[in-house]
Amino acid sequence: MGEQMIESRLSRLTDGGGPFSPLGEFDKTQLAISMLGEIEEIENLVRDRTSSRIEYQLALAVQNYSGWYVRGDERAPYLERVVAHLRKAIDAGECVDAKAELARILIEERLVRDLDSALKLADELKKTGQLPDCMSSTVEKAKRWSGKIDIPHDNNFSDLSSTPAAILEERTKLRKLMIDAAKAADVERAAVVAARLYNLGLLAAYLYGEWDASSGATSAAFDAATKKLRKVKTSFNFGYLGRIADAGFLSSTDYRRIEHALGSPSKTITVREIKAML
Repeated sequence: MGEQMIESRLSRLTDGGGPFSPLGEFDKTQLAISMLGEIEEIENLVRDRTSSRIEYQLALAVQNYSGWYVRGDERAPYLERVVAHLRKAIDAGECVDAKAELARILIEERLVRDLDSALKLADELKKTGQLPDCMSSTVEKAKRWSGKIDIPHDNNFSDLSSTPAAILEERTKLRKLMIDAAKAADVERAAVVAARLYNLGLLAAYLYGEWDASSGATSAAFDAATKKLRKVKTSFNFGYLGRIADAGFLSSTDYRRIEHALGSPSKTITVREIKAML
């Protein structure tokens, strides 16, 4: 069977609305049996003549199967197969998508988690400018989990993605660093981190208005935020201007810690005033 025909069969397995997806009133047990049988038949067909593209698609097919029809720790062997196919895709040729997906799985999937390997893959992609924007928050989370947090020294947000997930992860990271600095009684570090956390709050208000971080953002809001961030990512270096009255991105606890480190003027500032500053 030719590669084109194999890819056509794989497309039926990787399409979320394809014939093997658990939609409608079909017999889920029979769908699962049929899907796994199709995957295994293709795996056997390409065992000795595979390609990077086919291995990547096989990884997605097995991943779909494990997500649709397998639960709990029983997913482990299927996730291991996903990882194996992605590694084969990378070994068979340059496959940015496979490398990014492997990094994501090794972070997000507890059953196959390998943070060191994931961060190595992400670093390789970042060095060549190929790390997807949507991966930034996942990578930062892996650094936090592995104790490899990048400690900030200023308020330069050049490397920050405008995605809500990335901004939320930056907030989580800075909160942890604030707690660590307080435990260590490191006043100087606490001040640096507090300044960055506060400026992140200003930035979030500038990009997303009154967003309180309890939900995502629309595509239009994200696109607008991306354009804004390109213009101002090195400009948010303000002293403490007071609590942001009409935005809930920073909590009362955040403000207490920030004010302890930076001082606590009695005035407040609004989203409108923040947007007018730039």
